[in-house]
Amino acid sequence: MTTSKSSESVPPFQLSNPIELVAEKDSKIISVSVYTGRAEVTRLFKFDVKTGQNQLNIIGLPAVLDRDSFR
Repeated sequence: MTTSKSSESVPPFQLSNPIELVAEKDSKIISVSVYTGRAEVTRLFKFDVKTGQNQLNIIGLPAVLDRDSFR
């Protein structure tokens, strides 16, 4: 069996597409609710994803977060 090399090379497989966002620059605060002892800030991020797995990193969020509140 013979194979021929084409002039176009196949791009390497990328396990995930890294997406890096900055909270202040890349989001819009759409609501704020204040409760006793805490506040809830809802931010809207819009970004493009690629087919496959995408890994999102958001810079500039508060150091104290309820990780279970992400949606």
